[in-house]
Amino acid sequence: MIYNMSMNIRKSLRTLFFLLAIGFTLGSCVSLDSFSIGVGRTKARVNPHGKPVGPQKSVSPFHDRGSFHLETGTYRGYFTISANKVRLSGKGHDWTVIDGDIRIDGNDCVLRQLYVTGNVYIYGNNADLRGIVIEGRVISNGHGNKW
Repeated sequence: MIYNMSMNIRKSLRTLFFLLAIGFTLGSCVSLDSFSIGVGRTKARVNPHGKPVGPQKSVSPFHDRGSFHLETGTYRGYFTISANKVRLSGKGHDWTVIDGDIRIDGNDCVLRQLYVTGNVYIYGNNADLRGIVIEGRVISNGHGNKW
């Protein structure tokens, strides 16, 4: 048990250092109110107010034509996608939760298999959000956006 926990902690630390290295290498195109990483994987749970809870995770910066896959967990903060043709996907609505708002400034962005507790603001064009569950509202100022 202790060995397994220590392996999870080491894996989480390696992931954190990797994400930090990517962030410094690529420059920041994503802004977060908080930056943290959880240990282990658990199915998203719901608190008494109906909000998903789980381990906190972090996200690396987005870049043009990038494909990003979020692992199981809860990602807290305010996300801004300013790159174009970004594909952001999770493990499923019950497994990958973004606890906060998302702002999409880039064009042709696709989001799949996510649960978003906040609002989604779209200022780019041709965003496709049909593969996610949004608890809040979608505010679209671009053209050709789908949700």
